[in-house]
Amino acid sequence: MADRRSVFLLYHFFQPDDVISARLYSDLAVELTESGFDVTAVPSIRRCHGRREPLAKHESWAGGKIRRVWRPAWPQHRTAGRFGNTLFMLLAWTWLAVVTPRRRGEVMVVGTDPVLGVLIAISWRLLRPNSRIIHWCHDLYPDAAVADGIVPDSARWVRLLRWMLGIAYRRCDVIADLGLCMRRRLQAASGEVDRSDVATADRDRLPGTSPETRSPVTSSPVTSSADAAAAAEHHWWQGRYATLVPWSLVEPDRVQQPDLATRRELFGDHRLGMLYSGNFGRAHGFESLIALARRLRSDDVGFCFAGRGLRLDSVRAEMTDADVNIRFAGFAEESDLEMRLAAADIHLVTLRQGWTGTVVPSKFFGALAAGRPVLFAGDRDSAIARWIDQYQIGWVLNQETIDELATSIVSLAGSVDAMEEMRQRCFEVYHREFSKSVQLDRWHQVLVGERYRVSSSEPPLAGNLNHERIAEAI
Repeated sequence: MADRRSVFLLYHFFQPDDVISARLYSDLAVELTESGFDVTAVPSIRRCHGRREPLAKHESWAGGKIRRVWRPAWPQHRTAGRFGNTLFMLLAWTWLAVVTPRRRGEVMVVGTDPVLGVLIAISWRLLRPNSRIIHWCHDLYPDAAVADGIVPDSARWVRLLRWMLGIAYRRCDVIADLGLCMRRRLQAASGEVDRSDVATADRDRLPGTSPETRSPVTSSPVTSSADAAAAAEHHWWQGRYATLVPWSLVEPDRVQQPDLATRRELFGDHRLGMLYSGNFGRAHGFESLIALARRLRSDDVGFCFAGRGLRLDSVRAEMTDADVNIRFAGFAEESDLEMRLAAADIHLVTLRQGWTGTVVPSKFFGALAAGRPVLFAGDRDSAIARWIDQYQIGWVLNQETIDELATSIVSLAGSVDAMEEMRQRCFEVYHREFSKSVQLDRWHQVLVGERYRVSSSEPPLAGNLNHERIAEAI
């Protein structure tokens, strides 16, 4: 046991919570434990949804340990409750850093729930200077609040938060983003914009040395922002930034054919079905989707909005008696999710203007895992739009492209061969670039500090990682 590398997973929620982010951290914990890491998850004693009874403080699970910390049962949907819960979690994690015995080569991974949770990097670095700190960013705050218009970017407390977050980001050895658009925001928040090492080769780092003391590696400089963008598209890890996306909770082993009963429930008898599945919150727009649905009303194309969220009622309010090709359905249980995702021909993903880089909707990956193309209503600078263009796995929608895309969709609906080819391409792209196995292999590389340099002409795929070298490293 003494030679096993310790990993602390600091996240608000964990097993048995079924919220997607908790499931991802639970999956990561299982994989790392099976690979020989000594994993300790440190969530709160509270559930994300449902019962108010606290969970057990100490538990053994899947070969690892769960050490839950106390916080009040304050409601997360209220600003005061959310920030109060964050404060208690940060204090509990700091106390953990004080009392837990230090181990050589230990790693701490912190997420973005509770909000501002990455601030723990400041005290953790001070108390445990030899730890390797990794921040897995799923959403950015206060950027999301600013994008939603809740607070002005110029507010004094927003500037204070940005200053504190900048310090925390600079204490991290690795910042894991969900795509290039998020990486750019994180680089700006860290004060690294316009620095040549942002998108160039990694810097060697001895375990336990701070990011500021890393010695430079000779590499060709990036000469323009276009060069930097091109490099980022082909290399998932540069400097201290790594793209580690959320994998789909459902990963069929082949492209699934639609279940006719489920398809009829969602789309009626329409020959083509377009599905929005999952949470419909503040970050998601719907205006262009409704416009497209109305444009396709006479082309036998059905739309279904299935899920839950704050903005779903706004979508319902937009409906008229003429919108006969638009339906609604409830949130799918995980046991029914695979069948629901396969029932659609095309999946809908949206992100409102101003939100680009603050979040990257995870439903994109679920659609590809099901072997279904994606119609993305959002900014072309979004990581999702870039992936769609790069791999030819869907379309990018805005008010100017509605007629053009309507023509393409009707054409696709009329060709069985083209539809099957598109499904197979989406399925293959997911398993090559975004699947759970690919992402967990990349996590292994990040955790042990092994990587392939950006200067390599053909970096190996993550799936080709040599697990014997990992075993030696840990």
